[in-house]
Formats: sequence, C-alpha cells, structure tokens
Amino acid sequence: MNRLYKWITALAVALSILIAPALTEVEAATDDVIIVIDPGHGGQDPGSIATTGAYEKDCNYAIAQAMMDELNQYEGVQVYMTRSKDEWLTNTGRAMVAATLNADFLISIHNNSGSSTSTGAIAYCSLNEYYNEPTREMGALILNNLEELGLANGRVQTRVSTTYTYEDYYTLIAESVRAGVPAVLIEHCFLSNENDAAFVSNSDGSLNMDNLKKMGVADANAVVRYFGLTKRTGEAPSVAKTPVALVGGVDPTFYSTAEELQDFDKESVFAYIIYSDGSAKYVKPDTVGDVDES
Repeated sequence: MNRLYKWITALAVALSILIAPALTEVEAATDDVIIVIDPGHGGQDPGSIATTGAYEKDCNYAIAQAMMDELNQYEGVQVYMTRSKDEWLTNTGRAMVAATLNADFLISIHNNSGSSTSTGAIAYCSLNEYYNEPTREMGALILNNLEELGLANGRVQTRVSTTYTYEDYYTLIAESVRAGVPAVLIEHCFLSNENDAAFVSNSDGSLNMDNLKKMGVADANAVVRYFGLTKRTGEAPSVAKTPVALVGGVDPTFYSTAEELQDFDKESVFAYIIYSDGSAKYVKPDTVGDVDES
C-alpha cells in the first residue's frame, strides 16, 4: 500500500519551484491496467457554454463518471479521476496525477466549441513519435464508438505547439509525454452546434444524462477493446478508501522569467489527494517551503 506524505512538490518549467520534499512512495506494484480519466475544466473554469446554456465542465464530468462506472465492471483495471467534483486543476497537474499513479493511459474528456455548423467528435493524439501510434489507435476506437451513437466522426488529429514544432499543442498531452504516459484528448461534440448541444443537454440547459452516459460507455468500451479487458462475473470487491497519491499544483503553472517568479504567491499552492476508490480531493497544504530559483 502506498504511504501518503504531508509534503508536496510542485514543478515549473524553466525555473524549478521547490515546494516540499516528497510526494508518495510506491511500495507494491500492480499488474492491473491503470486508467486515469480527466473531466476537463471545472470550478472557476466552465469551458465552453452550449447553445442551451449547459456548461462544458458539467457535460465532461457526467461523461467521465459514466466511463468510470462502466470500466469498474471489468477485471484487471484500476480507474481514477483527476477530479471528483466541480473543482479545477491545472493541465500540468492533471498529467502529474497520471504520472504519479503510473497510468497506462490518460483520457481527457472535453466538448468542443466553434462555428454553429461545426459538428461531431474529434480525438487529439500525440505527434510524438513514440506515443503517436498508441494514442492514435485509442482515439480511433473512441471515435468509432461515438459515431455509432450518431455523432459525426471528425477523425483523429494532431495539433502542433505554437512555440515548438516538435511538441503537442495541448499542455495535457505534452506534459503526459514528458511524464511517460500516453494521453488523448476527446472532443465529444460541438456545444456551439444546436444539434450537438441538443444531444448532450435539454432546452432549459439541464443535462441529458442518458446520452452523456452513452458517451461515457462508448469511451469505456474503447478502453476495454484496446486492453482486452474481461467483464466481472460477480460483484466487484469492496475497496477501502485510502490515499494512494498526492500531487501538488500551483497556478499559474509556468514561470519563464525571474520577474514573473518574484510575484509567486505561496497561497496559490494546492494539492490533490487521489484515493483508492478512484476519487480525488482538493486540499491546501499546511506548510509551503521557499522558492528555489536555481
């Protein structure tokens, strides 16, 4: 069983911000497939807003929860969420959750926005040579399942960083690559399209839970096929809710100059505790160390 420490570490690119010594100590490995599901956005970040008034963050969470519930019916898989309620976490922090848990795959759940005529699902895979094939395969499996629900298939795509031509545009995918975890970002439909928005929500802005559940099950079935999982023949064994990982975060995540770092506020440091039942909890640390500018 992993032991949880009260100290946390937050990392920033270009300048290292030392918050505290250690995160977790893994005492026993598992042969189970480890899947981390990331409901995009959350908290003060609603994401896109549907033509019906529904928030993307709520649609994302409903899909993610349905995906987790479905996967928990299978043997040989452990499933975790980067957030278990309406909370916000940096994209780097989401990738760190997957890395800390030694995830076999990180799947980020989103819904798109664009023109009123844009429609359907898109899967963004990594352009990294090592991760392109597995993320492209997972993305294609998910899109095929979503297409069976009647959503247009926008195909698997890559998006290049505006800063570095060799890096993925989406921070979550790029950070996952650096952490050694394959990751895909799934845009399930366009909330800016009336037909797509009507699929996931009702005219009063409430969520269409039946269709959102179908989306989550479609995502889960892609994971099942990719890893060759087998459904349980009996009830799942009860799992005690114990902490298995602690991931630190800071907002903003990146400090590229010494001047920016001078404005670093220790009050912005937070952490997520990940539990064995797959849930996560936002916490504020009691103690935060000094900034190391070396």
